[in-house]
Amino acid sequence: PYTTLFRSINVFELMEKFIYFRSSAIIVHSQGNADFIMKKYNIDHEKIFSIPNWIDINERTPYKTYNNFRDVHGYKNKVLVVYAGTIGWSQGTQVIIKTAKRLCNENHICFLIIGDGAAKLHLEDQAQRLKLANVMFMPMQPRSVYSSIINSADICLVTLDPKVITPVVPGKIPSIMSMGKTIIASLDSIDASVLINEAKAGLCLPAGDDKVLAAAILELSASEKKRKTFGHNGRDYAEKYLERSVCTKAYEKIFNRIVKDI
Repeated sequence: PYTTLFRSINVFELMEKFIYFRSSAIIVHSQGNADFIMKKYNIDHEKIFSIPNWIDINERTPYKTYNNFRDVHGYKNKVLVVYAGTIGWSQGTQVIIKTAKRLCNENHICFLIIGDGAAKLHLEDQAQRLKLANVMFMPMQPRSVYSSIINSADICLVTLDPKVITPVVPGKIPSIMSMGKTIIASLDSIDASVLINEAKAGLCLPAGDDKVLAAAILELSASEKKRKTFGHNGRDYAEKYLERSVCTKAYEKIFNRIVKDI
């Protein structure tokens, strides 16, 4: 089975390389992806372009924190730390449970984990075994509800497993930035860290380190001013560089260049 698998991978890599060499332009969503392709396939850097995944700014209402969701679920006077997205093994969400354990005596801090995936049952079992009253789970929510939940958050978490070493920017990062929310990222992805640090939209920490994550949450929970600054910085960056019209113009520029060269 493994021999067949590796042969299949080799075939697909050859196809990939062929397509890259035959392409007039290659567009990736981060510089790390561009560097990876150039290094692995020896592609001319002049035909590789990095354009981030865009967001529709008009679909997001930024900065709101106190809304009906907080009242209904008992978060009115709490610092709400939210993880929303896929709960798979690659996401490394186990660090959230370990962090919640460290902060279980901080009664003003609550964790809300929203989503579904292969690792969710494991997380729920862990939280139950550790008797964590500061952790709540919800299934994946419709977009309208998701927006109100993110608006309710004081801190939004983005996590990846330490084993994830590919150049990746989780799609939730631009979305959180567009809503003016503070990000704490527990990941080793250089591309994601570059984006967050460049935007000054939050804190980037080593993947899987619950001690450091707990300290960061505790620090930001004590400073609404810091949270607001990170949130406003993220929103400003999203408007300037991640908005749909900005990114589509970059695509148009590349298309026009290709047409002129034909």
